[in-house]
Amino acid sequence: LVMSLLSLDPALRPSSAGEVIDRLSAIAGLPRRDDVALGQAFLITPKLVGRDGPLALVRRRLLASRAGRGCALLVRGGPGAGRTRFLERCRLESKVAGAVVLHATAADSERGAYGLLQALADSLLDAAPDQALSLAAPDAAALACAVPELGRRLGISASVEPDELRRRRMVHDALLRWFADNARQRHTVIVIDDLQRFDDASL
Repeated sequence: LVMSLLSLDPALRPSSAGEVIDRLSAIAGLPRRDDVALGQAFLITPKLVGRDGPLALVRRRLLASRAGRGCALLVRGGPGAGRTRFLERCRLESKVAGAVVLHATAADSERGAYGLLQALADSLLDAAPDQALSLAAPDAAALACAVPELGRRLGISASVEPDELRRRRMVHDALLRWFADNARQRHTVIVIDDLQRFDDASL
């Protein structure tokens, strides 16, 4: 069911919310319910008003990135402008397009030093663990400075570098190589909400 929902071919996806709920009920062994409103409540979210143009741009950039032409998009707006909802929609569009989506939110800023990088690394390890661990191996000691989970999984201790600036440069270079190597293997999209709230070490 999950794979059909994420299929790039619309013909292979469930045709309605009701079909999805019927299939979920069958999987869980629950009785079937003929409740259209219930189905809508599960899967239908309010329309993003006035965002057709930006969403069209996101879709064009997704197609370009799949073809190997990477890019960056900045979403700006004041409090209550709908940035988070728009970014959630961008995440969904990216997943439907078949991308591995790495995601960080304002809550991740509370992790402290390298909080942003830890959140993105966790997303990658969840989405493609075997590939991520294999490609991390050459820089594992440097990566473990920012992402202790990587060092734990690979059984490698973090590099010891007393100079803060040199340590950050080493970590950033290693993370850039790691993310880029993974992106060469699988189409990857990074979505960061409230970038301005993250720590200096991550940026």
